[in-house]
Amino acid sequence: MCGICGIYHPLDAEPVDGELVAKMTATMAHRGPDAGDVWTDGVIGLGHRRLRIVDLLGGQQRMVSHETGVVISFNGEIYNFRALQEELAGLGSVFRHQSDTEVILKAYETWGDRCVERFQGMFAFAIWDPGRRRLFVARDRFGIKPFYYSYDGGRFCFSSEIKGLLAVPWVSREIDPDAMEEFLSRQYVPGPGTIFRKIDQCVAGHRLVCDRTGVSQAPFWCLRQVPHGLIGEDLAKETLSRFRKAVQEHLVSDVSVGAFLSGGLDSSLVVGLMQREASKPIKTFSVGIKGLPAYSELSHARKVARWFGTEHHDLMLGPDAVISHLQQTVEQMDEPFADYAALPTYLLSRLASRYVKVVLTGEGADELFGGYRRYLTSWIPAHFRQWRRLPARVWRSLLIRSAQPPTEAAKTAEFGGNHEVWESGESLEKHLGYRSTYLFRRRELRGLLEQSRRREKAMHGDSPHRESGQTSGKGDLLNQFMRADIQTWLPDNLLKKVDRMSMLASVEARVPYLDHEFVEFVMSIPGSVKIDPWRQRTKVLLKSVAQGLLPPEIIHRKKQGFTVPVNEWLRDELRELSHDLLLSSSARFTTFCRRAAVLRLLREHQEGRPHGRKIWGLLVLEMWCQATGVG
Repeated sequence: MCGICGIYHPLDAEPVDGELVAKMTATMAHRGPDAGDVWTDGVIGLGHRRLRIVDLLGGQQRMVSHETGVVISFNGEIYNFRALQEELAGLGSVFRHQSDTEVILKAYETWGDRCVERFQGMFAFAIWDPGRRRLFVARDRFGIKPFYYSYDGGRFCFSSEIKGLLAVPWVSREIDPDAMEEFLSRQYVPGPGTIFRKIDQCVAGHRLVCDRTGVSQAPFWCLRQVPHGLIGEDLAKETLSRFRKAVQEHLVSDVSVGAFLSGGLDSSLVVGLMQREASKPIKTFSVGIKGLPAYSELSHARKVARWFGTEHHDLMLGPDAVISHLQQTVEQMDEPFADYAALPTYLLSRLASRYVKVVLTGEGADELFGGYRRYLTSWIPAHFRQWRRLPARVWRSLLIRSAQPPTEAAKTAEFGGNHEVWESGESLEKHLGYRSTYLFRRRELRGLLEQSRRREKAMHGDSPHRESGQTSGKGDLLNQFMRADIQTWLPDNLLKKVDRMSMLASVEARVPYLDHEFVEFVMSIPGSVKIDPWRQRTKVLLKSVAQGLLPPEIIHRKKQGFTVPVNEWLRDELRELSHDLLLSSSARFTTFCRRAAVLRLLREHQEGRPHGRKIWGLLVLEMWCQATGVG
């Protein structure tokens, strides 16, 4: 795991300033405290920070090919690098080290741009090809690893974090008003844009080329169907077998590997499979809420740790930790980011860093196996939402009749031939719009914003993710909802949070549920096998997979998810902090938001009407504005 950055001048011979590349690199020292490097050669300059995980002595970067002069700066892990190394050696490649970095380099020399299709793992890398005078970039299929860039027509610069780009004098800090509204609605800024108008991201599952003709991106992967025809117990066994393989591959490391353990189904299954591969107790890490057991899953995590005999460590989070570390985590996110699980993720990573350099996490399972309760009803066509007003026994009987996609005759009879309701039309639009009301609803934004630029259509309607080429085939509607979350909510919120917070503590976080071959297999399974809407059960298949591996009470307990008592804290211990920042006459966030609307929220919250999530978002926004000088 590393931090990478660089500058390229494709149109002229002006040499790159090595001191500027060093300045960019220094902003990401936390991503790689073990080593650093700056390299320039005329119009190109690359920077690198290294966290040693594989080939501790030989995997140093930047890495230069002795045969072709091709240079790479790489962030991430390629889990199948040993198999690729053996294949490439058989084709004539000569290896001097035992690192995945060198495997990428030799794969590019052998297979060209299509080399990226062979990699299993999480990655973002830049390869300078002096023979073709171009920079070749690729980002992993799910956006686990970040890659930001800015291009002004004559100068291209990139970085693992936005702060690296902001160290470059010519990179504009101009705010994109549409992106600001997206944050205030969703709690995060969706990619592949950013909060800054002139800074973009390489799209997940894409390769990017910068040369004299400009910058171009193209997908190298789509989420394809993998026909298997398995059902029942055979399907559960095959799913477990494939996931066990994914976990095994994610254990490749020359340093200690642990796991984040929430006590829920997803992370518990990861821990169980890890412990089966280990010769001694693995190290597991959990976090709970101090003084409020109803918000904590620690008792479940400890139960799983005892079940598998892990070496368990946990910590208690209280408002004092929020006051001490919130500013640090806000600055690390680089953009406004209101998921209040970010701070606990950082503190948990900091705890883990005392014992390991690598942790496995459970991200991705909800999106693959139908873990969110909204999957149970969000697929119902909008004009059936009135069912909810009927007695439960009535609408459940209607739901049973409609749980499977209707026949062509039924579609015509019930929807007047409007097949798109069941394909990717109204229901999918409303599902995607669900996340758009996470902080402020559209009507609330009109009262909050100084000047609303919102277009009168679904916020996601022109999202680049929708056209990214990452999916193929329509599949059933429930799986379409899950695919949509895999392409939006997962990379833009969950994976971004885990990457930034773990790397702030210099810990590498790995996500075995997002092994791309495993994802292709699971997303080929009908959604009706993953959830049971008429019995209101989520993750039916994954629970079947876990039978016999986990305690029954862990498998079947209600999903809780990690949250913090933000409503209570903002009325008590965090009241002074929030009021001091948001009511200050010098507050910067008022460039975007009306002070009167914020005052009303604070007053109503103290009077008992909960606005904790909204106030938290505004608090984060103000801290971010102060840290970046925006506003």
